Amino acid sequence: MTPDLTFFAVLAGIAAVWSHVHGILERFRALVVTRVTIYSDTTTSIVSYLHAKGQVINWGDLYLQSTSTWVRPAKRVLEVLFEKTPVQPRLVWLNKRLIMFCSPAGTGANHSSNIPEDVNILVLTSLRGWLNVKQLTRDALEWAQDRKNSGHRYCVRQVRGSRVQVEQSTSSGPFADRILAPSGTFGRLKYLHWTEDEIGAPLPADPFSALSLCDVGHAAVQDFRRWLSLKDWYQERGIPWRRGHLYYGPPGTGKTSLTRAIAQSADMPVFAYDLSTLDNIQFSEAWQNMREATPCIALIEDIDGTFHDRDNVLKSDKRDTLTFDCFLNALGGIETCDGVFLVITTNKPELLADALGRPDLEGGGTSRPGRLDAAYCLKLPAVEQRREIITRICQECPEELIYESEGQSAAKVTELAIVAALNKMWSAKDEPK
Repeated sequence: MTPDLTFFAVLAGIAAVWSHVHGILERFRALVVTRVTIYSDTTTSIVSYLHAKGQVINWGDLYLQSTSTWVRPAKRVLEVLFEKTPVQPRLVWLNKRLIMFCSPAGTGANHSSNIPEDVNILVLTSLRGWLNVKQLTRDALEWAQDRKNSGHRYCVRQVRGSRVQVEQSTSSGPFADRILAPSGTFGRLKYLHWTEDEIGAPLPADPFSALSLCDVGHAAVQDFRRWLSLKDWYQERGIPWRRGHLYYGPPGTGKTSLTRAIAQSADMPVFAYDLSTLDNIQFSEAWQNMREATPCIALIEDIDGTFHDRDNVLKSDKRDTLTFDCFLNALGGIETCDGVFLVITTNKPELLADALGRPDLEGGGTSRPGRLDAAYCLKLPAVEQRREIITRICQECPEELIYESEGQSAAKVTELAIVAALNKMWSAKDEPK
């Protein structure tokens, strides 16, 4: 045998022996050490629970991610850093037991990287008999659920394609005041500079104080409050504890603002769906994920921009689109949606399908209770509402503004009052002293 062949034969023998020895060591390790790999959306909650309830011994590298969010002490949106699940093992002393946890490196597309990818994998290691996985996961999920239902729950999450994710709202619109760190669930993250209580804008004392609601708006609020308080009543009678509202009327009449105030008053999260970007799979999975945050509000604005009757008007685009049947099945199909309060808005109610819930123009109901149960027409503001808007902004109500605002939407009346108030303020400053 030549020297080269001898060398390779020795290497092959060493490899075979090592493989055999490694197998023996692994079997011995399994007798002494328990290792559990969890692949689930619950890993964030479990890691947060370990940090909150145990004493974590930190060493090795930190892996940080950032997101833009409102910080209360700073009274502005800042880039906030939070810690990701570590790749290098961390020890935590929990319930007089030592547990090691980490996320395996290179599990995503970048297999050679030591940076954890955006996949929910957690490895727990402990001496056999020390780690009760069933009890740990149950305690962590119950703790996370308690956290969901305590403190400030109000936030707005924009649900968009082209991949299923719940993104942050970074717009300057009415839902931009409470943003949470990105996560597939409402799991709590370990922030680097701030505490959880310092993240998110505070809720107004009276969310309806900035609105001038008509009788129809007050009726919608009352119906929502009754539904929210009657969970046991619904369940005792075998009725799904869900409710659907349709808000329709001319643009600028306060349909979105009413939804926002309702959510803030109940301190409930809002999931705002952009149907134009979602296909069937993405919508179904996003809707299923939303149900983990109940009670919550599902908001679908300007539905006539996606569906005319049963037809998706975007189907001419060269991509998969959401079908009406899939949309209906989520709203009120075979699976119940307990805890979901659905709000759909439109400027063109005549384009709605009867199967979804066309408004009954006389009784305030719809053609399809169980999906959309009640319809509320928000019209142009009457003189009393216009007077209230102008007085709140101008601190008085000049009669010329009442006449000038005739036939205008609440949004236009608000802008008219703002311009008048600013002009008066600047004119007073410009007057010679």
